[in-house]
Amino acid sequence: MNLENVVQGILLYFVLPIWVVTGAADALCHKIARIERNTGPVESVIHLIMGAEVGAAVLVALCLELTGAVLLFLLAMWVVHEVTSYLDLSYASSRRFVPPWEQRVHDYLAVLPLLALVLVTLLSWGQVLALFGLGSQPLDSGLRLKDHPLSTTYLVGLLSSIFLFNFLPYLLELARCLRDRHGSARKG
Repeated sequence: MNLENVVQGILLYFVLPIWVVTGAADALCHKIARIERNTGPVESVIHLIMGAEVGAAVLVALCLELTGAVLLFLLAMWVVHEVTSYLDLSYASSRRFVPPWEQRVHDYLAVLPLLALVLVTLLSWGQVLALFGLGSQPLDSGLRLKDHPLSTTYLVGLLSSIFLFNFLPYLLELARCLRDRHGSARKG
């Protein structure tokens, strides 16, 4: 087994599953904190935006060759996600108590994208060097499907898990927030 297979295995079968579980834990934290009663739909929409940022990066990394252009996109999405995460925490912590256990979940949600990005750079080190005009590979600025795609079983399993344990809980969170906001408006 070569190093590339080891790194890819760590990314696909360790980092991404932990990321899915951590996202589900975060949604559970928000349900326990009853964000619909304090930060409401604004915080929930921010969570969906962060999910879209991460989702775009994950889909691109899973389906496209890791060219220089893809690496720059992944780096940009990581930076955008970091900024959005900061805005989320600034907004939430000024309007509700964020307990230590939720902060620990956020720690993982911050470090796992960075770890994934580092592992992806290891898988495409020649293109990382090419971005800086170094190494023997020319910079590949193309966008194309993977020459050796991941198995359909893996992709369906991962994407189904993301939908069921991340996307759906955050949609339900938004529904709770909107329902509570409308219910409070009628009572007021």
